Amino acid sequence: MNRGVVDAMQGHIESALSDIDKAAQIEPKNAEVYFNRGIVQGTAGHPQEALQDYNKAIELNPNYADAYVNRGGLYMMSKRLPEAISEFNRAIQINPNQENAYLNRGNVFCGAIAQPGSNRRLRQGARPECPE
Repeated sequence: MNRGVVDAMQGHIESALSDIDKAAQIEPKNAEVYFNRGIVQGTAGHPQEALQDYNKAIELNPNYADAYVNRGGLYMMSKRLPEAISEFNRAIQINPNQENAYLNRGNVFCGAIAQPGSNRRLRQGARPECPE
């Protein structure tokens, strides 16, 4: 699995996926394998596959805060803002020191204000320091 992560960092996406797929066969109950494959799938431009991998990582480890953050990031990118906020909130509940969850949640709130026609509930929940 580590070789797959290194391959991905070097831009060798297909090799990374192949290595991580092998790791998933060897350790099918290891949430980190699916989390890492989700990262690679997202990097490769395959958000649906990344979502499936984050779902599996969370299924195997319901307290995997980083997986909630990454799944929330996918929701944020696809404009599924209430779901994104829910994911970031869950990550914070699991790990109150999960900085990326706070950052991304703030980005959703501030971004919701800046978007014309955005969900009114999200706009009302935004902080006053967010730009209009």
